[in-house]
Amino acid sequence: MNSLNVTLRTPLKTLFDSEADSVRLKTDLGRMEILPGHATLVGSILYSKVYIRHGGTEEAFVVRQGSVSVDEAGNVAVLVMDADKEAELSIESMEEYLRLIAEQLENPEALNSYQRTFLEEQRQALQEAMSG
Repeated sequence: MNSLNVTLRTPLKTLFDSEADSVRLKTDLGRMEILPGHATLVGSILYSKVYIRHGGTEEAFVVRQGSVSVDEAGNVAVLVMDADKEAELSIESMEEYLRLIAEQLENPEALNSYQRTFLEEQRQALQEAMSG
């Protein structure tokens, strides 16, 4: 097997659906690179840049809240709630999302423990993504 079948999609759109040489991203367990012949896996994604190398080029996407899976046939599915091409995403939109999270966390008694944990994890993951 010399390539992967990669799909990157949100509930509303498919951003990538083609063969690729590799996929790099960060799951809740750490950074990884998926190459042809990779073991099967399922992982969670909070906020990550996803790099898909294909045809001698590399496309970069910024994704939020989802999962990645690799099956025995080399199919890689990155299914997320939101995704944008990195070139189309501005630092202002990332900062706006951080402000929204901060506003929600200012009133913690209005949130249950799951919501607080989710927002805190989103804030941390976003800050890490913005720093490199």
